[in-house]
Amino acid sequence: MQTFLMIDFENVRNVDVASIPSDWRVFIFVGRSQHSIPFEITRDAQQLGDRLRWIKIEGDGRNNLDFHLALYLGQFSEKHHDSEFLILSKDKGFDPLIKHVVGLGVCCKRIESLPHHPTIRKSDADPHFEKAFKVLSGIAKNSRPRKRKTLVAQVASFFQKKESADEIERIVDLLFTRKLISQVGDALIYDF
Repeated sequence: MQTFLMIDFENVRNVDVASIPSDWRVFIFVGRSQHSIPFEITRDAQQLGDRLRWIKIEGDGRNNLDFHLALYLGQFSEKHHDSEFLILSKDKGFDPLIKHVVGLGVCCKRIESLPHHPTIRKSDADPHFEKAFKVLSGIAKNSRPRKRKTLVAQVASFFQKKESADEIERIVDLLFTRKLISQVGDALIYDF
């Protein structure tokens, strides 16, 4: 799964570019009036080579950068629909857009710092599990199923009920085994 990191540099200026995983594609959105970028960020950004792209916003106006970022998110998600999209910003104004995009089946979330959530190691590759984890990650924690029975039904819906009940149970069990979900009484607790 390809990860696209889209950075709202007007809002989050202290980014540890050197800590960005080597397989992520990075887009840094810079406002028109931003004329100085810290040396450390530009130095570390060079190490990413062609995986990083600076996008200088044209024109001024309220939420101008946000509109540009939304445009790129739409273009990228259309071309790379099996990818994960992360918006690095403290601006909660992105949240309604993200909720809508997630409703369209795109794995997208806003993060305020790196790292953002537990990663799945390549050795753990399991396409069904990865799909379920990706879709669940894109759902706000307070909107996720609160009981195991509801979680099983929701995971089944991710596969349009084309997978067997045993396969759905296996996927749900993996969420618990990998300590991404725990249970207290009947209530589920999400750790991602």
